Amino acid sequence: MRLAFTGHRPESLPFGENELSASAIRIKTLLADEIMRCAAQGYDTFLAGGARGGDILFAEQVLFVKGLEYPDIRLITVVPHEGQANNWTEAWRERYFRILEYSSDVVTLEMHYSSGCYHARNRYLVDHADSVLALYNSLPTGGTVYTVKYAYQHNKGIVIINPITIGVYFEEQKLDTLSGDGEFMLTILASFAQEESRSVSENCKWRIRKKFEQGIPTGFGMYGYEVKNGSFAIKPEEAAVVRRIFQMYLDDMGSMKIMKLLTEEGVPAPLGGLWNASVVMEMLKNEKYAGDLLLQKFYTNNHVEKKRFHNRGELAQHG
Repeated sequence: MRLAFTGHRPESLPFGENELSASAIRIKTLLADEIMRCAAQGYDTFLAGGARGGDILFAEQVLFVKGLEYPDIRLITVVPHEGQANNWTEAWRERYFRILEYSSDVVTLEMHYSSGCYHARNRYLVDHADSVLALYNSLPTGGTVYTVKYAYQHNKGIVIINPITIGVYFEEQKLDTLSGDGEFMLTILASFAQEESRSVSENCKWRIRKKFEQGIPTGFGMYGYEVKNGSFAIKPEEAAVVRRIFQMYLDDMGSMKIMKLLTEEGVPAPLGGLWNASVVMEMLKNEKYAGDLLLQKFYTNNHVEKKRFHNRGELAQHG
């Protein structure tokens, strides 16, 4: 099954571009929770338009959930035209192109901008989805309300997260988490969802461990490589950075100095994040860069807590 996302740009979100605010963190948590809920119900494909604001927040949370618990889910980015990010700030461009890089597929609808390309993108998202998740603040105009109305007209299931009230409305069940009755019913439904989550989690673990036994890596690789058909493929630009890090370390530069130099030079960090000393040290200690492959180094304790631990003999490792 497929879930499409629609949401506002930063100018229409209460936190703007301040993603360290409490409301922004809460929104990200709600997005991740909804993605995990859908993945537990069998959704395996998530579509987003790649615009600044909600689209990028959603896509980043899909990749987060993919790495955390559901390695087989797919992110499809639907781009209205090739120059969508031409006039964005460098920070937004970096996040955008990182998302394109880690998307399972990128659909580009038009080569150049046209007056109707964004609405065409919104219709494509709805037409290729079973249901829609909207980060929508009830504004009467704009691309988000256009997409929500189009989804209604085509009888798609809709879940709305209001970024102002930070409540969630489930259209199909007519549940509002801010109401007493809605909260009660959601508690009942959550108990069924938890059991479904447990079942899906056990199936995922079995499938992943079978791949480990066969020497097949999962997830979306590591810096300098990408996973294609169960094998690591070198990404030349990132591989050059990896070689440079090892050479600097051999030249007696510490991880802190390496981190500062890479940051000053604006070298892209893994997954679009920031360089820090621990990231550098993890790369230097990663046996894969020496030509070895050790699988099941970490494990998740259970489907509820989802805490990640180093595997110190609790589970079999494969190399």
